[in-house]
Amino acid sequence: MSSIRRQLTRNLFAAGSLLLIGGFASSWLLLRHELYRQLDERLRTAAGMIAVELAEDESPLTAAFAQAEGLELERAQVVPRYWAVVDEDGASIAQSARFALVDWREHRDPAVWSQWLEGAHLRFLSLEGRTSEPRHFTVVVAADQRELDEVLARITLAGVVTLGLFLMLAFWGVRRILGRGLAPLDAFGAQLGNLGADSLEVQFDPARFPTELRPMVSQFNALFARLAISFERERRVNADLAHELRTPLAELRLLAESSLKWPDQRDADTDRESLASIRQMETLVERMLLLARGEQGQSEALSHVDLAALVNSIWQPLRDEAEAKGLVVTLDLPAVSVESDPILLRAILSNLLHNALAYGAASGVLTVRSRDEGSGTVAVDVVNTVADLAPEDVEHMFERYWRKSLAREGEDLHVGLGLTIVQRFAEELGYKVNASLKEDLLTVTLSGLKAGD
Repeated sequence: MSSIRRQLTRNLFAAGSLLLIGGFASSWLLLRHELYRQLDERLRTAAGMIAVELAEDESPLTAAFAQAEGLELERAQVVPRYWAVVDEDGASIAQSARFALVDWREHRDPAVWSQWLEGAHLRFLSLEGRTSEPRHFTVVVAADQRELDEVLARITLAGVVTLGLFLMLAFWGVRRILGRGLAPLDAFGAQLGNLGADSLEVQFDPARFPTELRPMVSQFNALFARLAISFERERRVNADLAHELRTPLAELRLLAESSLKWPDQRDADTDRESLASIRQMETLVERMLLLARGEQGQSEALSHVDLAALVNSIWQPLRDEAEAKGLVVTLDLPAVSVESDPILLRAILSNLLHNALAYGAASGVLTVRSRDEGSGTVAVDVVNTVADLAPEDVEHMFERYWRKSLAREGEDLHVGLGLTIVQRFAEELGYKVNASLKEDLLTVTLSGLKAGD
């Protein structure tokens, strides 16, 4: 597809050329018509004077009289050198010397015509008259129109030259005007070409562009804003992965170096430590993928989810670990169905239960309950006993990679992304999540779940 500039130049120049050529042709035809009209009017006047002279005389129309009258008017330069008087039968009554060379019989009826004669271009006119006898006759006069032809030729040549100059000027003007008109678009394209991944935050001011370009500029601004968010998210994920993988990779390297240095001292504990580091990295990658999915808004279609059945299916694999910690577990979940994305909702509740189990105090309580909020919504509370959490820590709990220092002791598979995932998925589904600490009980509440029909 050719460029817009080329298409506009071609179309505008073609339209302008048609207008100029049409205007010139119309003016030329009007001028030609006016010049011929003036010549015909002079011929009509001359023929009328001959007809009047012959009609006013009361004597019979004779060849001698008509010849004498015609010659007298010719000498007085009232009529041109080409003239004739013919009767109603077409016979010549009188004529000038030059007129004998003209075959006028094809134009006996009153008419105006042009004819070449011995290299001369003549304009003829015939006019009928009548004497008092009465006797009908026709007067034919002619004039040399070479002067008129020369005037028309000069006008045509001047017009063609002028038209050519105007067309060249029009072509230059169209390109100039289009260049100035499309300059904002060219400038916008140049600015777009200078953008890179590090300059996507730049926003173009729509007010600086023509009205026709402002919607496009606004759409580009919105697109760049989304791209900037995506690039920033990608950089953040890469930085987070590099930061979090550094520790387990260092541990694996240390274990591998120790095994190579002292192969005889390698035991099952070394393998368990290596496996723990690998599981920690695996968990980190899985959580990061979950978080990236939530940040990209990739939610599934909503469906009806049995809340009690979902919580029980999540809790079942955790039951043995809860018993080992001596937790008093209460699941207070009346039969209720909610309309939600089953995958995201499962990830939210799974992270809440895993966090409560992992960070809950030994021999403490862990309670999961659902309640009707009214207005057709349901809330889920996850309550557990904590031993090392201070009130000022609550506001940091949903920050990415935040963990209490004690949480890093031992074989810990939690990487500080659980509640971040919970918050991001809750926002994606239109829910709210918040935490509160009262004495040694931490309560995380997920609210706004739409009750199913």
